[in-house]
Amino acid sequence: MDVPYHDADAPDGIPPVTTPRTRHVLGLVEAAASPPADLGHGLWDVLDPVTDSLAGRLTRAARELQARLNDDLAFHEVTFPQWMVLHEAARSVPTTPGEVADSIGMARSTISPVVRVLVDRGLLTRSEAYADARACLIRVTHRGARVVRAGLACRERVERAAGFAPGSAAARALLEDLRALEDGLAQSRRTRPSRIPPVTPPPGVYPPVSESGSGDDMR
Repeated sequence: MDVPYHDADAPDGIPPVTTPRTRHVLGLVEAAASPPADLGHGLWDVLDPVTDSLAGRLTRAARELQARLNDDLAFHEVTFPQWMVLHEAARSVPTTPGEVADSIGMARSTISPVVRVLVDRGLLTRSEAYADARACLIRVTHRGARVVRAGLACRERVERAAGFAPGSAAARALLEDLRALEDGLAQSRRTRPSRIPPVTPPPGVYPPVSESGSGDDMR
């Protein structure tokens, strides 16, 4: 194995002997610790921690909130996404899985297995709709309604612990800001061009690409 080794007979102050392979590895480590000066032409000077950005903070807050809610809802053997489906199904009776998915911002392909689990556990019932045999209507059972009520208490407890008691001025202000953000993002998606122009990297950042589309150094 190519590893640095010391010459036991060498006098003090003589550096350890290394093989060509270990010198190559040490060179890679040194290069990784010192990014190229021309990379991005000053990119490293403008990069802030992603957690200090709006997207980073929202992502972390959503993850922490869902983790706390999952902990509280574990006693009722449901996850927060499952509870959201139950809550929306109880609010709009009867309804379809697709309508629930659209209402809570969940992908329709994602909600199908969630509904299946809730039906298997007796928290939802599922029946075919008269208008379309391929569609189905879902309803919350009595047991599911009890889980919905328990989840409401869990949600309020978590929000109070975070300093945003339901109905408080802080909670109303935060909700208003989040609605404005959601509306702005939705509007930007509707008005953005159908094709986003590619970003041209600064010269010297990536290896040249041949006309055939393969990198010259990858052959």
